[in-house]
Amino acid sequence: MANVPTLAECQPGITPTGFCALVAIAEQQEKTSGGVFLPDSMKDKNQVVEQRGRLVSISPVAFDFANFSDDELPKVGDAVIIAKLSGVQVDGNDGRKYRLVQDRDILAVVEEA
Repeated sequence: MANVPTLAECQPGITPTGFCALVAIAEQQEKTSGGVFLPDSMKDKNQVVEQRGRLVSISPVAFDFANFSDDELPKVGDAVIIAKLSGVQVDGNDGRKYRLVQDRDILAVVEEA
């Protein structure tokens, strides 16, 4: 499982525009729970379709459509799943990797324990 950063850990210095949102990408596990280190090829196979992260910022017009109620929309601070190849990867001022994605590329909100 990937380690999703907290909102407090994210200081990107990037403000999305248009219908975009900024997601802090979760760091991939380096080893299994048993202590076995995972090669890069294995980490990629485990994350082929999805990418988890933290929704850090949303432009004012993102999610500006009437198909959803307010309680269904993702909010800043939510853990989310995005399509792995969506958006553009950018480096924040804090050295963390972020994805600048279209609002439609946020596929789900993840409930955290």
